Amino acid sequence: MCHANEPLWIRNIENGKEVLNLEEHGRMFPWPSNLKQNSSETRTEATRDCAVVIMNSITLVDAFLDANKWMELFPSIVARAKTVQVITQGISGASGSLHLVTWIEHAEIEEKPVHQIFSQYVYSGMAFGARRWLTVLQRQCERVASLMARNISDLGGSIPGIYSQLYPLPEARKNMMRLAQRMIRTFSLNISTSSGQSWTGLSDSYDDTVRITTRKITEPGQPNGVILSAVSTTWLPYPHYQVFDFLRDEHRRSQLEVLSNGNALHEVAHIANGSHPGNCISLLRINVASNSSQHVELMLQECCTDQSGSLVVYTTVDVESIQLAMSGEDPSCIPLLPLGFVIVPVESSSAVSEGNSIPSNSEDGNGHSNSGCLLTVGLQVLASTIPSAKLNLSSVTAINNHLCTTVDQINAALSNGITTAAAAAAAATTSSCLDNAGNIEPTAAPKQV
Repeated sequence: MCHANEPLWIRNIENGKEVLNLEEHGRMFPWPSNLKQNSSETRTEATRDCAVVIMNSITLVDAFLDANKWMELFPSIVARAKTVQVITQGISGASGSLHLVTWIEHAEIEEKPVHQIFSQYVYSGMAFGARRWLTVLQRQCERVASLMARNISDLGGSIPGIYSQLYPLPEARKNMMRLAQRMIRTFSLNISTSSGQSWTGLSDSYDDTVRITTRKITEPGQPNGVILSAVSTTWLPYPHYQVFDFLRDEHRRSQLEVLSNGNALHEVAHIANGSHPGNCISLLRINVASNSSQHVELMLQECCTDQSGSLVVYTTVDVESIQLAMSGEDPSCIPLLPLGFVIVPVESSSAVSEGNSIPSNSEDGNGHSNSGCLLTVGLQVLASTIPSAKLNLSSVTAINNHLCTTVDQINAALSNGITTAAAAAAAATTSSCLDNAGNIEPTAAPKQV
């Protein structure tokens, strides 16, 4: 399956994607007669793709065989992984250099209803196909190369309370990247269902994708107490790269930002971790009018993008935490409560062709898809600092309002040409229910849902 071409694999001329010819596969690899295949309760999905990655072959294979490194390579796809059993230790001392990583995804899937907003993304093969795995791998290999680089000094700036001479140090740069990686992993894990928590819909409407869940935190790494998470996915009629460019721009996004309450954001440190300018880590200062030089509010943000989708994830951090991370101390105790956006490209049409074929995808002259995208907004707030506290309705109402308002403001800003003035006008009509730390204001009056 790895080396064979037609008729086993069929290439879509318009988008270049390869899918499996199920009939030919059945002839080449017949199933035993006593095993049931292709029942009405399951479907088969298989895709193949090839790409060049910038990673040593031994390092890459080692990452594939290590559950923890596997999660680090694919933080936006793999929420949890573990080694169940080592069958054989194998032969050590692999050699050679790997330049071409062929990826095959082949699975029999239990056929269950998929929410209509995700059906095109799932049934087209984009959600779990080989191309997504490879594009994420390419981006992560660039990130690892940036992490290991010793001759890059792009971390610069001046923040009151932080010694500027720490910035050029390679170890300080590495520590900031590792802290941002933990932020990405925490965000991806907390907006998934892999932890076993149940998500509750806030509406009986099938079209409404707003879901909430709570968890009680007592261990370090996240704020202690009751964490309330809310997630919503919306289809937008804009290319995913356009939405990503808007959301990663701190100047435009700050006008509709629930985290900074409309306060201006100023980048004070920058780390490039990929060839695309959108792949970077930023340390942003939240410019609050009442702030003095002794009280600085900071935001750690990582943006990453590839052909399969984009992420913009951020969290507030204090100066002491940044000092701790940059000085080489263990940053695992730094409490992170990240918020963010996931943007994935999808076809605008709701129709999906039968079988395993992938619909065509028109592109502009730069290779960008002209279709729409799915925007997922994930919010997390500290509803109570007491882990045993009960969640009240006002907290749910507040986060629901903010999530819906955020989506509406993003849509309005994009439809108005992404102008700052339009976004600011939309933000001014909404009273904030969250403070700068992502906590629910106790005095905020909940609006009607």
